[in-house]
Amino acid sequence: MNTKVNHTAEEELKNRIMKIEKQVKIGQKCHHYKSPNTIYTIVDIGIMEETEQVAIIYKTEAGVTWIRTASNFLEEVIVDDKKVPRFTLLPR
Repeated sequence: MNTKVNHTAEEELKNRIMKIEKQVKIGQKCHHYKSPNTIYTIVDIGIMEETEQVAIIYKTEAGVTWIRTASNFLEEVIVDDKKVPRFTLLPR
């Protein structure tokens, strides 16, 4: 059985990635609001195969690699009744 999956054109996917690249840079350091003493490095920006959402790939200093959708990575969360970024990008 041959099932063909209809994927979005590569040009459109690249445009989605480029939009996120304006907000975060590969190699940039950041920290998560729950663990401000843990530094993460953004390793790459890609596409989740199943959903075609843009994803940010980041790694701890200890070498654990994480993948999170860009929308989740960049969103704000409520902490002590205040909106704060889920990840704070550190100055380069």
